[in-house]
Amino acid sequence: INGHDAVVRQRRAGDRRLRASYRRLRANLWSAARRIAAQRGAVGLSRGGACAALAIAASYYLVSFGAELLTRISPRLVHRLYAL
Repeated sequence: INGHDAVVRQRRAGDRRLRASYRRLRANLWSAARRIAAQRGAVGLSRGGACAALAIAASYYLVSFGAELLTRISPRLVHRLYAL
């Protein structure tokens, strides 16, 4: 799920705390780092490649976190910008 959907689901469950978004970011980054470290040898990834993979994962999860923050500030903005 993306950042917007995470906030919508969280609100429907009655939880409006920002702390949940931060925890989700931290958990996603930790999980990505562990998976990259554990599996880099299986795919022949060098240490530099593993660092690049972690940077890509961090970028993705930070953008998702940004979408969560944006949704908290203006819940309808995503729908106005990206109407489906």
